[in-house]
Amino acid sequence: MPLACPSRTIHHSHDAIMRNWKSIMEKVNSKLQMENIHIMQENERLRKTAELLDQENQALLTQLKQRLAVPGNSSSSASNSKSKRSKK
Repeated sequence: MPLACPSRTIHHSHDAIMRNWKSIMEKVNSKLQMENIHIMQENERLRKTAELLDQENQALLTQLKQRLAVPGNSSSSASNSKSKRSKK
């Protein structure tokens, strides 16, 4: 019965460990890639929502400015009458 060469056994074990390590790292990498894809999709969804909210905010701001610019509108009239009453 021939004796096993210790360096050959060590080399074989090292190769098996490296193959196992590579397999584990490939699985981890795949998982991280999937997480990254989901994060990018969520980021795009949130960006679109933020864009819509900004458009709505700009429209409301424009409406407010238009209402405040109209002479004799109810909000400025009410504030003027209050200030006139407080002066009396």
